[in-house]
Amino acid sequence: MHHPMWPRLLAAACVACGGAVPLAAQIDYRNLDGHRPARVTDAYPIERYAFELTLPYGFSRGSGVSTHTVSPHLEYGVGRNLMIGVGAEVADRSAESTLGLGGLWNVRRETPSWPGLGLSFEITQPLDGARFGADATVSLGALATRAVGRSRVHLNAAAAILRPETAGRRTEPAWWAGLAWDYTLFRTSALLVAELFAEDPGGGSDVDWVAGLGARRQLTPTLVIHGGIERSLRSEGGTTEFNLGLSHAFAVRALMRGGNR
Repeated sequence: MHHPMWPRLLAAACVACGGAVPLAAQIDYRNLDGHRPARVTDAYPIERYAFELTLPYGFSRGSGVSTHTVSPHLEYGVGRNLMIGVGAEVADRSAESTLGLGGLWNVRRETPSWPGLGLSFEITQPLDGARFGADATVSLGALATRAVGRSRVHLNAAAAILRPETAGRRTEPAWWAGLAWDYTLFRTSALLVAELFAEDPGGGSDVDWVAGLGARRQLTPTLVIHGGIERSLRSEGGTTEFNLGLSHAFAVRALMRGGNR
């Protein structure tokens, strides 16, 4: 009898996130990235001149269809409070593979009277028989983050300003908006996150509400493991998605000449 792989992978992530040995002065586990593990992210980019390579695996099931994806992604802190990233989502035959380019600019840091605010952009290009550029989706977003003790509250919203409606082709949402709460476990260098978001698939479909849970944990000074689950709240035809991955932070000395961290 064939047993799916994702329950074992999710169990491994839970074990890794619990019973941890403290890692001093490491905070990369607090950096929320899109779908790593939650859709909602914080309003801050990675450090200036820093790289972060992420290798996530995803599994989703809905309407009797199962999909496996691998989504390598590389981000770079190109300037103060500014990062860019490039990645791919390589799916099995049940879904479409894509390339992506994005960026995040932290407009202002959090103050006693204002949350941290950020602006983002994302360009997604399908690969399977698509016309390069003509079938790309361009989205703009806004992000806010507010700290409350060990917790933080995040608010994200994004909308597609260019979104082709190609028949039979998967496209990015027309818009989505979400709220997330995270809690830091400093003694174990771990972060827990819960989220709720809504997205409009477009094409006359109903808005879908999705709830999610996830965790990030620092394994070494440069390595973070993350895992999460998202579930559509539709009574019928809802999709459940799992993700599990590793993130590696590093720097290239030649790119740091004359720069201040």
